[in-house]
Amino acid sequence: MLSRDSDAGASLKFSESSFRNIGVFDISMATDIKGKYDDETSSVAPKGVLVKEVKPAEVCDWIDFNLNDQLKRFRLHNGGAQDKSLLVSCSSSLSPL
Repeated sequence: MLSRDSDAGASLKFSESSFRNIGVFDISMATDIKGKYDDETSSVAPKGVLVKEVKPAEVCDWIDFNLNDQLKRFRLHNGGAQDKSLLVSCSSSLSPL
């Protein structure tokens, strides 16, 4: 899963992202809901509360793309100058390295 904040990046007022990482799902202990909660009349979370017998998958953070000391190894940076080294979610307007 690639998740990130919004309202920061190329062509925006702020170029520094505060949350951008890759997470993986661990489903080894999660409940298999197939056949029990997967039809149009069932819900695993009625009124927004997960039913007690369902154990969700766990999200595990894997890579944090906002650490400038790590990005420097690749000649990239988070925030600051809007140049070809700015790590943004959509860099089509920037020239490649």
